[in-house]
Amino acid sequence: MIGRFVLGHLGAPFGLRGHIKFRPWSGDTGRILALKQVTLRRSGEERPYTLEEAAGAGAELRLKFRGIDSPEAARALSGAEVLISREEAGEPQPGEYYVEDLRNLEVVALPQGGEAGLDDPA
Repeated sequence: MIGRFVLGHLGAPFGLRGHIKFRPWSGDTGRILALKQVTLRRSGEERPYTLEEAAGAGAELRLKFRGIDSPEAARALSGAEVLISREEAGEPQPGEYYVEDLRNLEVVALPQGGEAGLDDPA
């Protein structure tokens, strides 16, 4: 099982105090707004950041990280992936799956309208 998930990615700076736009890959923004610590991955490098503030709704949020206090400092983070641990991601609802858990699984095509049983090698 994958221990961490990419939650989304950072966009352009927002405002004058170091806020940055964040586009999550999930609609569960309540969980995102409650985070205290995340890992940012950019150009293959990873670094932990403390989240000071998170606000917004819908498809785009605004984040403020400790030590990032200007638009220039925020711009240096643009394009970074935001990673969280599996525990912070929570459990998916029945019938929902994390993309990371589906990677490298074998895909099987069934005949149109067909169904496979649990013991069916197809």
